[in-house]
Amino acid sequence: MTAALTIGQLVFTTFAAYAFARLRFRGRDALFWLYVATMMVPSAVTMIPLFLIMRELDVINTWYGLLAPYILGTPYGIFLMRQFFRALPGGLEEAARIDGAGPMTILVRILLPLCRPALGTLAIITVISSWNSFLWPLIITSGDGTKVMTVALAGLKVGIGVDYNLMMAGGLIALVPMIAIFVFFQRYIVRSVVLTGLK
Repeated sequence: MTAALTIGQLVFTTFAAYAFARLRFRGRDALFWLYVATMMVPSAVTMIPLFLIMRELDVINTWYGLLAPYILGTPYGIFLMRQFFRALPGGLEEAARIDGAGPMTILVRILLPLCRPALGTLAIITVISSWNSFLWPLIITSGDGTKVMTVALAGLKVGIGVDYNLMMAGGLIALVPMIAIFVFFQRYIVRSVVLTGLK
């Protein structure tokens, strides 16, 4: 689940952020701020409507239902990437356009290599939030085939006697990948913070 959500977020968020930052179309800014305004809506408010939609689509207790609401990007990710795209000099894009490059070539061959720090930051934020996701997987899944780590750990507490050794072992297993990912992506986060202050 974490790998699929991270890849989906990076791909679709990058496309959307590039469109909002560099392409010109009618209502672009209004649409962007309307989309960003959805960050003010608590996720708990949208859980019941999302569940009803997934039930109508008949994807309850499947990986599709687990991934569908979040794989196409989040307002925070699009905002982060848009701001990074806007900080890049426009001369690079104009020079590529003069050489005959289209929007897709400009994005993939020129802008994306410069966005590695922002992509690393978005990746680590997405990995941590999806790895620690509890409420949506608890609601949408019920079988062992689609159970995620957080729901499985919470299931260890059910019953009169709690095996704390088992819970601590499970917690350690859940923690080790996060520490490894943070160590790997730490330099991208620092570079992203440094580069966003430069023009």
